[in-house]
Amino acid sequence: MAVDSLWSSVVLFMPMDGTDGSTSIEEVKNHAPTLVGNTQIKTAQSLTGGSSCYFDGTGDRITFAASADWDFSGGNGSIEFSVYPIALSTGSDWCRLFLIGTNGNSSALTLQWNNSGAMQFGVPGNTIVGSANGTITTGAWQRFEISLSSGSARIFKDGALVAGPTTITAQASSSSNQLYIGYDTVGTVNFNYNGYLDRVRFTKGSARHTAAFT
Repeated sequence: MAVDSLWSSVVLFMPMDGTDGSTSIEEVKNHAPTLVGNTQIKTAQSLTGGSSCYFDGTGDRITFAASADWDFSGGNGSIEFSVYPIALSTGSDWCRLFLIGTNGNSSALTLQWNNSGAMQFGVPGNTIVGSANGTITTGAWQRFEISLSSGSARIFKDGALVAGPTTITAQASSSSNQLYIGYDTVGTVNFNYNGYLDRVRFTKGSARHTAAFT
């Protein structure tokens, strides 16, 4: 069995395993997720484990209380996730899969994509790392890793480097920010995630990768 050498640095891990229709989601690092809307475990799609978490695109989200674990201002860490999008976004809206804090605040951090499949990561209104159009697509599983190493940000898709390295200011230090998954706090003007999500892992203090990997 493979051993995660960085397990002690993992601050969030959600395998998204469970029975079809369950609204109970396990987070193994002792954070309590709150499910809003119709967010639930579904067996219709999965990367591993036979299930994943489904978001219908209309107000569905997972939220976590404010924690120092969501503070990446040290400039080192990784955010990993697998997605099977049903839709990307509409018009000029951005779909925000992860939002730490409140959009537009210097202590916020966001992972988002537009309707052309370009992905961005960084502080809203500040320097970001961004990929080309078509990086993320609908109707298929894709595994992503956002890597922060000494302030340099990279985006990997299925192990291939698709953006960066780009020097970014991760965020102004804050431990009072909530974590939102699948949703933006400016919910009336931005596209909520519509699709499946599996295997979410946040590692703080160490970048998982700085070069392409298998």
